[in-house]
Amino acid sequence: MLSSPAPRVRPSKKVMGSKPGAPAVTGGGEPAQAASASARRGVAARSMAVLPIGLGGPHSMAAAWRVTGGRWRTFPLRSKADRMQGAFDFAAADLRRWRDALVRAFGPPPTGPRRSPVGQLVKSILSARTRDAVSGAAFDALVARYPDWRRVADAPVGEIAATVAEVTFAEDKAAYVRAALRRVGRERPDFDLDFLRELPLADALAWLERLPGVGRKVAATTLNASTLDRPVAIVDTHDLRVLGRLGFVRPGADARAASEAVTAAMPNWSGEEFLLFHLLLKRLGQVICRWDTPECGRCPLREDCPTGRAVTG
Repeated sequence: MLSSPAPRVRPSKKVMGSKPGAPAVTGGGEPAQAASASARRGVAARSMAVLPIGLGGPHSMAAAWRVTGGRWRTFPLRSKADRMQGAFDFAAADLRRWRDALVRAFGPPPTGPRRSPVGQLVKSILSARTRDAVSGAAFDALVARYPDWRRVADAPVGEIAATVAEVTFAEDKAAYVRAALRRVGRERPDFDLDFLRELPLADALAWLERLPGVGRKVAATTLNASTLDRPVAIVDTHDLRVLGRLGFVRPGADARAASEAVTAAMPNWSGEEFLLFHLLLKRLGQVICRWDTPECGRCPLREDCPTGRAVTG
């Protein structure tokens, strides 16, 4: 039993997914004004159902606070663990539905043969802001020129840059590739990164992110798209744009936050399922949900997308 009177409940900050002008909502599912009245009467307010992340979609926690028949929906969430689980349950439903809709629209994307972890690491560094066909050709040229990764680590940066000249920022990427390989070679002289398979996911990501030129996207791709096949979400610029417009992540969220949100929401997905979802979102971002000219009328996810609904009416 609480030892002090229940605090006055103030209108909460805007929750992503709520409609402009709608009353602020507390965790009990009541308009804030009604909850405040209850508090003034000395009735203990229930725990607030605070969203841990900015989830979106018509079945998400954010969208769940809507008026239906003149009454607010309620969620009997009594603890922080309950609130977290409730949010992730809604997120999982959104992600599965979006995946299925994208498969129907585009078909299952080809994944191709998987590279070794160190090979995927190099390919991922080369691929930043570069079309897949171009970065793939640059990677193949690098492998053709140098017989092993030790030779790449020992090569002059200018020579590596000339080999991968077609990628964007070739000089910078050549320097990152060489520096990353030198660090790997010092710690793993055989350049075998299979040990990352046995580490906890957070530790494996952290190990890779210590390498020069490696952020969350490159680290996640190395773990997920290589022969390691680890279950972690890859989020590139296309994925992030789509997830933001869908309301799954808050405005301004970065790839790290989005990757962690998707990974946490789908604990039972395999590595292959995470890779499939990434490729589907990427395809959507490339051909329909473009940065400057989105074609919302063609989007298979438009019914779930607040951005699409605003554009198409």
